[in-house]
Amino acid sequence: MKKILFLFLFITTTLTAQVDLKIRDFFWGKDDPHAKSNSIPEKWKNESAVVIYKYEFHDYHKFGTKVNYTSALRNRIKLLDDAAVKEFSEFTFKERFSSDKGWSRRAGKNTLGIKVVKPNGKETIINVSKEAVNADKEKMIAIPNLEIGDIIDYYLHSEEPFISQLEMGFEPVERTLGSVYPTMDYKLIFQTENDFFLNFSTYNGAPELKEIPSNKGGERHYEFTAKDIEKNDFPRWFYPLVELPCYKFQVFFARSGKFEKRADAFLSEKEKIVKSKVSKEDVFNYYDSKFKPYGDLGPVEKFLKGKSFSSDEEKIREVYYFTRHKFFTQYVEAFIVNDAKIFYPFSLYQNPIFFQKEEEFINYFMAFLKDNKISYDIVIGTARYNGPITDLLIQQNVTILLRINTKNPIY
Repeated sequence: MKKILFLFLFITTTLTAQVDLKIRDFFWGKDDPHAKSNSIPEKWKNESAVVIYKYEFHDYHKFGTKVNYTSALRNRIKLLDDAAVKEFSEFTFKERFSSDKGWSRRAGKNTLGIKVVKPNGKETIINVSKEAVNADKEKMIAIPNLEIGDIIDYYLHSEEPFISQLEMGFEPVERTLGSVYPTMDYKLIFQTENDFFLNFSTYNGAPELKEIPSNKGGERHYEFTAKDIEKNDFPRWFYPLVELPCYKFQVFFARSGKFEKRADAFLSEKEKIVKSKVSKEDVFNYYDSKFKPYGDLGPVEKFLKGKSFSSDEEKIREVYYFTRHKFFTQYVEAFIVNDAKIFYPFSLYQNPIFFQKEEEFINYFMAFLKDNKISYDIVIGTARYNGPITDLLIQQNVTILLRINTKNPIY
């Protein structure tokens, strides 16, 4: 048994080392176009740090019910002052994690690689697996002898497998092109295949996404590049996505037309079409079947019994506050107790009903308004920090509200 166990551990360790070396070669191998990129423009010599090269990679593939999402980020950064040296003297990461996607939470793995390049060109690759220490369910590694003038070149590669039979959306990304440091060269890569829908658009002068021809049927490759990117400042009361060059994207997975219709996203007609613009028709079609007056109005009728109001506005506001408490706020403490795993508190309530989505509240309140013959409209908008409604791309950025057409309209 000991020999078998030892052999198993030896094989597992060897395979892990081979995978790690393959990942390292992906970033720092012989085809690395920035292996010798060490200089920065004169105009940025007084910056805290300069990103020589930033590379981001997203790969979405599936086989049957198995889905695999691979993401990676590489930064090659020239450190120009003590603040930058301190910023990159320590790294913290989770090596193993449980995927929160799909219904099967399979084990995912992060791989961190770090090397330091001295001004004379000498390179030192940090042995992360040997030097990293455990700290609060994470791993932490300190970079020794880091100095002003050094280049730190690091990557974080993430492999996330999971099982999914239904539709699901990956987390949307909304990001300015520039960051706190200027960037010389930036590249963002997407690789997808059938059943993966990509929404991607750029704003405020950012470059466009380009499709790269693929030799494999059903696979699609996209590339987004930018050079000579100035750093951004982010003061308070400033909306970066409204004023600065930026991009937004989300990938959605749907196996068939049935799942596409249920998707919480504005999808293109076909996977091979990148959705870059959402029209009024897209919005109307998406919400057309989502709202209908629905719900047991018994609690509201009981609340209203024997009460009189000076106006419809007063009545509507009081019903709103009652509804909010009845189906939401009275459970707030219960949610906290449940999250803290103290005990299961919902058994203390008789037939608890709580609204977790805007749609549930709107459907219920519409039922009340219809029953009382009060005119209303459904308004679909977006917060001003997302940009104008004409730039809508991500469904999660939509805010839904009711406009009640009383003498003095209530929203």
